[in-house]
Amino acid sequence: MQRIAFILSIILVIMANAASASGQTTKMADLASIVSEAGLQTTEWQVTVKEEMDRDTLNRYIERLQAKNDYISSSEEGENSILYLFEYGQDQSSISEYYQVVIPKNPAHQAEFIAVFKGDSWGAKTASAFHSRMMHIKDTYFSSKSTTFACLTAPIDGKLGSVYFFDKMKASMNLTVTQTQQDTVKKSNMEKIVYGHTPMWNEEIVMDKPMNVQMVLKNDESGKPTLTIGTPILITEY
Repeated sequence: MQRIAFILSIILVIMANAASASGQTTKMADLASIVSEAGLQTTEWQVTVKEEMDRDTLNRYIERLQAKNDYISSSEEGENSILYLFEYGQDQSSISEYYQVVIPKNPAHQAEFIAVFKGDSWGAKTASAFHSRMMHIKDTYFSSKSTTFACLTAPIDGKLGSVYFFDKMKASMNLTVTQTQQDTVKKSNMEKIVYGHTPMWNEEIVMDKPMNVQMVLKNDESGKPTLTIGTPILITEY
């Protein structure tokens, strides 16, 4: 009986980890679905997975990636760290995929492994290709301690369109707005930054209050309003 209980406990842990990894892949799909339901079209998206790791593990990852023929590798030494970059060279329905290994020169600082997926549009074919690669990469390189950041950008029909979208976000995601910032700088292309929290996703950042959604309304280079939304927080430039 003890042996059976032990085996069952292992199975449950594996199932929990698999469910967690699968949940991470749905963040991007959730965002894209909400944007699509609001009548908007995704023009740019990115998913980033980060995890701090010990240097022995990262050295094994570096050797493994350098030995693969389908990766283009390079390295760069800075003042404080060494950066290894690996770009996946296979065609994935317009998905760009690359990895960064950051090794600080100061041994007191933790090294980090980063995977980035990005593209210019989102549809069924892209979603399928992304899901397959994301699950493979999560199983191969990351643990449950990793953090996943997802974001997308879509053109929006001015301030009235943004009000409609924010209201739809609140309703469909049970979103609670925790903070709103209005940009008062003259000639700035930034309009508004909204922080919020939804129970849909487990990962969150605790500031004054827990938050796991950030939305930015701004004007692009041509002056057209665009919306960028991310979880748990935007780590790309906006």
